[in-house]
Amino acid sequence: MLYHSFMRCDAMRRLFVCVLVGLSLLAYGKVDPYARVSVDYLASEPLTSSSVWPTADPGQYSSVEFPGGAPGVAWTRSSSARNVRVVMFYPGPYEHDATFTVAAGVYASASGNFTIVPSPSTQTLHFTPGGTATANFTITGLPNFVTIGTMSIPFNCSSIYTGLDGAFSIKVWLLDATPIGGAPGNQVPVWAEILDSACLWSTGLAGPVPCRVACTYGVYGSAGIYDYSQPIYYVATNPQGTVGLYRLKAFLDTFSFFRFVDCQDVAAYFAICNAAIGVPTSLTTVTCRFGPAPNQLGFRTNPLKGVGHGSYTVFDFSFHAQATSDGLDSFDACAAQEYRFNGLNVIAWNNPIPGWSKAMYWQFYGPAQSGAWTWGGLASNLPGLPGNSFIPPEWNSWTVVGLL
Repeated sequence: MLYHSFMRCDAMRRLFVCVLVGLSLLAYGKVDPYARVSVDYLASEPLTSSSVWPTADPGQYSSVEFPGGAPGVAWTRSSSARNVRVVMFYPGPYEHDATFTVAAGVYASASGNFTIVPSPSTQTLHFTPGGTATANFTITGLPNFVTIGTMSIPFNCSSIYTGLDGAFSIKVWLLDATPIGGAPGNQVPVWAEILDSACLWSTGLAGPVPCRVACTYGVYGSAGIYDYSQPIYYVATNPQGTVGLYRLKAFLDTFSFFRFVDCQDVAAYFAICNAAIGVPTSLTTVTCRFGPAPNQLGFRTNPLKGVGHGSYTVFDFSFHAQATSDGLDSFDACAAQEYRFNGLNVIAWNNPIPGWSKAMYWQFYGPAQSGAWTWGGLASNLPGLPGNSFIPPEWNSWTVVGLL
């Protein structure tokens, strides 16, 4: 009798356990997965683009990248750890703890792949019914140079009730320094399209000097088609008026093979690209007179190949706009120079000017090297003027005070 009673009790216990397990499985099956509420890559730079500036309020993306719509995250290059904050949502009716795990990820950059290591890799999140929980972790492994790429970090959030697998994936720009918001670059907030270009041109580099050089070649290869026949393209005020406003949205919204630019447009765009990755520059104009002041300003160039053109041409300019890092050098992405002066020799160059000294940039046009040197105080050689009288160039500063 006791034996049969014991067997009946044991059977009832087994049935009760089975019912509990079944109910648990049923409950698990009915609860929706966890959901990501937000992903915030902390200490990133304020970001905008031509699609939200200035029409959207406040004209830039939310500092919380997901779901704020930001096309990426801009960080200043560093070997230090970065902080990431994730908010998860539980849609079910049970208060419980869940395990949140982030695995090693990858940053696929223009200069190669890098392993991203999160810490801590595992943490416990406490959820209330229909509530949220926050996970904070750091990542290391990003390179300490300028580049662009996509970062992907696998994650899992799981409990006895539900779960979610996925990856945090986002474009990451690494800048040389904090973007420069003042004139002439005006890159706070920094424009995503500018970062796409400047970070790609400068990928693998660190420091302002090599980045300026990379941007010189990058701008020359992409700014558009050189044409100085019209008074205004993208700089709304002539730089001889000392200040200008730049139509950056119109510039970016125009395909490069339809985009006509002059020297002021190219010089200002160069400054904008450098400012986006934290590299300072300023803007200057250079000219020469047809004789002692107050005679007319102007000069004739040696052979130049303007952006978007396939052959070299000699130009007569009233002035020429360019950029400088310190007032003593010249960055000219507007045109390739056919020749350069190397000591006592004239050699082929066929590239834009990546930071030559002003003395090297402006070389007078001697009769023995007619048409061969890079630039010249060429007003002295125009018809009707003495052939060898050198008239020193004039350098004047100008700037872009804002964007249109």
